[in-house]
Formats: sequence, C-alpha cells, structure tokens
Amino acid sequence: MIYNFRIDPSPGAREVILGRLTEGRILCQGWGGGGSLLDLRNDDFVQRCRALYQLPTTRIATNLCQMKGFQDGDLLVTPHLPKYGHVAIQVVDGGFPACYAPLASDEHHLNHGIRVRDSVGLDGRINASNVALSAWNAKLSALRLPVVRMPQFEDLFR
Repeated sequence: MIYNFRIDPSPGAREVILGRLTEGRILCQGWGGGGSLLDLRNDDFVQRCRALYQLPTTRIATNLCQMKGFQDGDLLVTPHLPKYGHVAIQVVDGGFPACYAPLASDEHHLNHGIRVRDSVGLDGRINASNVALSAWNAKLSALRLPVVRMPQFEDLFR
C-alpha cells in the first residue's frame, strides 16, 4: 500500500524529522504527546490524543491510527520533505507493530516513529511539481490528514 504521510509543519520540526530519518532511519509523525507519550498500541489513544491537544473532534487522532495498518514494504510519500515544494518517499521496514518506534518523551511532540528501510528524495532531487507527479500534486490539498491511503497513486510512485 501507499500512503501520503504529512509531517509537522511547525518551525524546526522538519529539521528534527530529517535528522532522525538520516541518522536512525526513523520517520517521525507529530501528535505524539511530547512528555506524555501517546502510544498507538494503547486502546485509549484516540481519547487521550483528543484531550491532550484539545481537538474539537477525534478526526486527527483516529486518522493517526492508519499507521496500525502499515506493512513491510509500504511506501510513505512525504510532501515538503526535505524542503517545501519537494517530496521524499520512504519504504516501511516491518509491519506494525514491529515498524513502530515510539519515543517515550519528545519536546517536539514527534513521538510516533516509523522504521524505514530506505528513503528516496532526501537530497531534494524530487520536485513535487514534476510533471510525472502532477496527478498526485493536484490532489495534495485534499490529502491534508496526517496519514492517508492513496492506492490510486501506487503505480506512479513505485
């Protein structure tokens, strides 16, 4: 399967994500709880995430649970990585929960870590405006949730 995997756009988060990805092959997702770990493996994750971040609905917290469906070899297409206007593609290393590497405490709230086997595009060589990616790029504004399955683009990115 292939997923659009949005990263935290807050200042400094991209640098943290890139550092963890290049040094430890861990792609980090926000909404992780900071000092109070919100672990996807816990049954109360959705309720705790909503309460901690004072979310008006469970939409984002429930969407993050899509990561529970990750399988070995899935592709994570990450827009605006390594910089705005570019895209990187990661290959998931192991199925959930083996690929899940949560951080007990993280001041950046990027506690949800996903182990990746390989990354393409971290050098900035894949421009999101490339004509070959135009079908995906045209839908990017609709793919706003943190983790979105997009099987219609599997062939494009493989």
